[in-house]
Amino acid sequence: MNGPRHVSFVLLTEEGLQGLPTLTRVVLGDAWLSGHQIGFGPPLVGSPLGQDIRAAPSALDKLAQAIEGALMDVDAARAFAREQRRRLVRQLGPLEAEALDAASEQVFDLSLRLFSPARATPEVAEQMRAHGVTEGEVPPGTPPEALTGRLRLHLHDPRGARLLDVPVVAAAVEDAETAAAVELRAPGGSRAIFQRWLVDLESRAPDLRVVDLGEPTSHARVRRSN
Repeated sequence: MNGPRHVSFVLLTEEGLQGLPTLTRVVLGDAWLSGHQIGFGPPLVGSPLGQDIRAAPSALDKLAQAIEGALMDVDAARAFAREQRRRLVRQLGPLEAEALDAASEQVFDLSLRLFSPARATPEVAEQMRAHGVTEGEVPPGTPPEALTGRLRLHLHDPRGARLLDVPVVAAAVEDAETAAAVELRAPGGSRAIFQRWLVDLESRAPDLRVVDLGEPTSHARVRRSN
């Protein structure tokens, strides 16, 4: 039986929007990663904030600058969300919520790639073995895209409220009204290695909570709160 094309993990911080810069830095800077990609698109590009982002010294600093300027600043987030919607309506016509969800990756293009056991550092390879991740399960010839996931940040839902509406996600935090949630979407065929990485990461990052949601949620099934 074929599994889902993608699976969804929800990364949680009790600190709300204030915790997003640390959460993304911890995840994208982890030793299990062979690399990450951080990019930005309209409406951040071409805005005054875009100039501040370009001036930041590293990719992770650029991301922190973007989060602080476009998500943590509530008024700025609303203004950028309106501009994004206007751009999309001009391109595509009337929009469903799912179209806005998909368009998030045009604004924050955040991907990460895990090491395969054969290419990992000795320390990471040992951690992988401790979680049952071996070359037998993830062969050396595994294509890079099979180990690549995407973090999804949303101008129209900065705190990830639609994810926090899911009962199993809400149950993982003390207060779903103040926490923040970020989706990590990964290839369905590599669910096991992503799951074991996140178990290991959660044990090393006490402020991080992770929920394995299985198949990605849909705006059609999950109420979105603004």
